Amino acid sequence: MRNFKKYIEKYETAFLNDLQSLIEIPSVRDLSTKEIGKPFGIEIARSFDVFETVAKRMGFEVTNFDGYAIHAVTSEDLPYIGVLAHLDVVEAEGNWNSNPFMMQTKDDVLYGRGVSDDKGPLLAALYAMYILKEQGLITKPIRLIAGGAEETTWECMEYYFKKNPQPEWGFSPDGNFPIVNGEKGILQVSCQFQGFSSIKVKSKKRLDYVCEEVEIEFPIHDLAKVKEYAKQANSLTYNIDRVNLIYRGDIVLSRNPQRGVNALNLFFEDFKDYSFNDEFQKLKEFYITYLLDDNVGRKLGIAYVDEDMGSTSMCPMSVTWNEEVKEVCIDVRYVKGVTMETILEKLHHISNDINIKIDIIKERRLLYVEEDSPLIQSLKQAYKNVMDEEAEVHTKGGASYARVLDRGIVFGATFGDYNTRVHMANENIPKKDLLLAMEIYCEALYLLSNQNDV
Repeated sequence: MRNFKKYIEKYETAFLNDLQSLIEIPSVRDLSTKEIGKPFGIEIARSFDVFETVAKRMGFEVTNFDGYAIHAVTSEDLPYIGVLAHLDVVEAEGNWNSNPFMMQTKDDVLYGRGVSDDKGPLLAALYAMYILKEQGLITKPIRLIAGGAEETTWECMEYYFKKNPQPEWGFSPDGNFPIVNGEKGILQVSCQFQGFSSIKVKSKKRLDYVCEEVEIEFPIHDLAKVKEYAKQANSLTYNIDRVNLIYRGDIVLSRNPQRGVNALNLFFEDFKDYSFNDEFQKLKEFYITYLLDDNVGRKLGIAYVDEDMGSTSMCPMSVTWNEEVKEVCIDVRYVKGVTMETILEKLHHISNDINIKIDIIKERRLLYVEEDSPLIQSLKQAYKNVMDEEAEVHTKGGASYARVLDRGIVFGATFGDYNTRVHMANENIPKKDLLLAMEIYCEALYLLSNQNDV
């Protein structure tokens, strides 16, 4: 087997310095600062500039596609091997133990927004390309394609592939090892109600998370009765004839609702037998009938288990209820055997019965690549060469750029059940894991670039 470790050790300090340069840019989408060539705002544009500086220093050809995407290539020739990653990050909310935009190292673990999702893995793949280039081990061209809107609209990849052909084979270093050959389809919808209501409901989070906190205010005539119902409330205050309740759950990503505690569930569990004398009663009945205590969509009639991809999941993300907006937002992740059209048909059937409106908030197509694919077989070999163990395939509920590839999957960069706290406070990744991922990427890109039958 090729010995890439010595080169990784040689470049470790430079790699960490470059990663720090990327982490210190708060590359969160900000359309208030957008301009020509910077469609997602100045900070994401700045991250493109740093990427370009690093890649050009390594001797790669670099092209910036009008601020939507940027690539570093060993050659513009075709066909090519593609690595798709992203430079944008989510906001750094929550209680961080350190500055999220100043990479910190504690007990050999790297902390900072983007160290795991996705600046660290992106840079590990870029350094793998560099090591192969320096050793003259690249036969077929390789492109690292970095987008600026993965955490939001994905229009970056749409823009890129209007101007560039698809890779022959590709992967996204934006998930887990060994191999993610399946990503569940995503459908997020808003279910909207009509009518007068004197009740106000406000959720702390809206999309992509289990509801962490919900505040409910409504008129009452019997405070003692409400106190009997509000057993799980974290706060109860009373003013004249209105009560204010706050429920707090345990936040997790909506793709894994079973791992957290949904604050909305706590409220509706407490008040499932309470009568609200206005339109809110219809929402309560809808929630209890179709959403409460169901993480797989059984009540909606969309539950399904696929032998390869596992089970569907369903998660209420938020309720907003005021004079202008009356809605509950739902996240569904579906597997082979279920289609987005089937789910929408079920939802519209329910909505027609109770006179609510369904709007799509976000949808992403399902990804699944058969295990006997030449791409997967090559990546299995690369993983085994480095790790000395077989690479199993599995399915995730998250969304990566692999979905935009005609022939691509997710490959790394985290290992096992380690919690990198993606999208949460104190995002992290062990340094050794990131360097090990770089070694695997060296081996994978070598095999993909040099095997004609891939």
